[in-house]
Amino acid sequence: RRLVNHLSVPTSSSSFQGPDAVVEMVPGSDQVGGRLELFRNNAGVIIQGSVTGLTPGYHGFHVHAKGRLGDFCKDAGGHFNPFGKNHGAPEDVERHAGDLGNVEADSYGVAYINIADYHISLDPSSQTFIGGLAIVIHAGVDDLGRGGNPESLKTGNAGKRSGCGIIQVVGGSSSAYLPPQPIQRPFQPVHRPPQPVHRIPQPVHTPPQPAFHYQPHQPNYGRFELEFPPRFSPPRSFNPYYH
Repeated sequence: RRLVNHLSVPTSSSSFQGPDAVVEMVPGSDQVGGRLELFRNNAGVIIQGSVTGLTPGYHGFHVHAKGRLGDFCKDAGGHFNPFGKNHGAPEDVERHAGDLGNVEADSYGVAYINIADYHISLDPSSQTFIGGLAIVIHAGVDDLGRGGNPESLKTGNAGKRSGCGIIQVVGGSSSAYLPPQPIQRPFQPVHRPPQPVHRIPQPVHTPPQPAFHYQPHQPNYGRFELEFPPRFSPPRSFNPYYH
């Protein structure tokens, strides 16, 4: 079943003028933080930003009916539902206006958000105007109204409210804000096991040694080899038979 809003995000008409609204997330039941920027689009609203301090996995993400954050975000009331419908998925016809589905937090507990929704509006004249209301991120997964019980049709069984923030309309012409930038994910080091170093054995060069020729019974024909034992011939004058 689908748990995440996979709607494509068109280009905002105000992308060069800054966001039309901002949300500074504060802790609820968890130590949540982060910032969201909302851009008015001809067909709805684009929401971009990140939320930190979550547990890894999916979390229900909704616009709630009141712009109050007390009592661990419980003062924000229920889902924004101006037409009295049942809770559902973002792509359903039968859904609360504030039903934005689920967002996914990575292994660092950071949820990167990039949603386009066509049931809410930043036009003050619209019945689905969300300025001054609250955005709430939940501790659990929103079952998108498929849970088979009354609570599923009301809250999606998304559990506690991890964090929340008020949608503050800022206009869109303020130079203090930049156009939406590509979301930069934190560097995640890849742990690779050390590889063995293959060393090629180098030949050992032994300098040549001078050859020593030992020839004990051969005449020494002018070479430097020594003879052993040395041959000795008595002088001829000592030979009594010489004369």
